[in-house]
Amino acid sequence: MAARHLPSIAVRPPRTLDARPIAGALLVLASFLAVLVGNQQLRTTTTVLAITRTLPQGALLRRGDLEPAPVHLTGAAAAAAVPAADLERVLGQRLAVATYPGELLIHQQLQPSLPLAAGQQTFTLTIPADTAASGDIQAGAAVAVLYAPQNAQSPQDGQLLLPRVRVLQVTTTGGNATLRDATGASGTGQTVLTLAVSSAQARALVVAKNSGHVDVSLLPPEPA
Repeated sequence: MAARHLPSIAVRPPRTLDARPIAGALLVLASFLAVLVGNQQLRTTTTVLAITRTLPQGALLRRGDLEPAPVHLTGAAAAAAVPAADLERVLGQRLAVATYPGELLIHQQLQPSLPLAAGQQTFTLTIPADTAASGDIQAGAAVAVLYAPQNAQSPQDGQLLLPRVRVLQVTTTGGNATLRDATGASGTGQTVLTLAVSSAQARALVVAKNSGHVDVSLLPPEPA
């Protein structure tokens, strides 16, 4: 029986898929999505607090000084601005710098406030710039309060009223002498100290202010 000859079949190697067009398409898609996300972030509105009027350094923030302002902020600017939701928290705080209408309130413009201990209250004492250590006192320092009656004739007439009280805030007001406030910025005039005192110390300070001269002396930090 004669052998049958089968037709030869050419065997081709499998085709390799070229991934370059796919990778290029994916890159274009990723870039498009990044642009969409960026545009969405720019359109996101954040409501922060804005200043409504000119306020000097050391001013106490009141409700009429601030208003909500919807703005477009991202990154560090968004983190620095005070959110409108924090309005109640910042009311009563002092400004470390002067501000102007339309400015956004940022955290760095607020003077740091120190907490009161149990049983303490605040007392404001104004010290002339040319007396004692008013230009060197900063928030967190300890001072001794000195008293001399109106008719004092000699240093012996003075007395130590409060041996050690803590300073919560330091503010400067207008005048001629140059001072440094709690932030290290220069100012002029008198120094207004906010002290943390007990009820008994507050009463003693009221009597002393109404009957004589009150001054302070800066004390060294307590040993650790």
